[in-house]
Amino acid sequence: MSTYEEDLRRQQLFLRRAEMLISEANREIIGPMIPDITEETVVNFARAVAHLRGRYLQAAFNISNIGDGAPPSDAEVSNLRKYHDVYAEARRAFEELTHALERGYIHFSTD
Repeated sequence: MSTYEEDLRRQQLFLRRAEMLISEANREIIGPMIPDITEETVVNFARAVAHLRGRYLQAAFNISNIGDGAPPSDAEVSNLRKYHDVYAEARRAFEELTHALERGYIHFSTD
């Protein structure tokens, strides 16, 4: 076996070991921080994100309903940004939740 092949094999073993240790650390740290997740809690979380998405879209449509073509006020733009930011953060949090569940960092209860 060439030096290149040996180095490559060692690097691959290192990466597999590091991935395993990182996964264990995530389970050890994140798992206790999050209560047991159930289908109901995941659906409730998804519904909360849907409400936030709806508020954001509603704020956008409120601005677009200006009949005379006047630009939105600073308050309307600020409100739109606020709803967007809250929705975007909640959506990212939901994505992180599903990632953590897929990786086994959080316990999923079937009860």
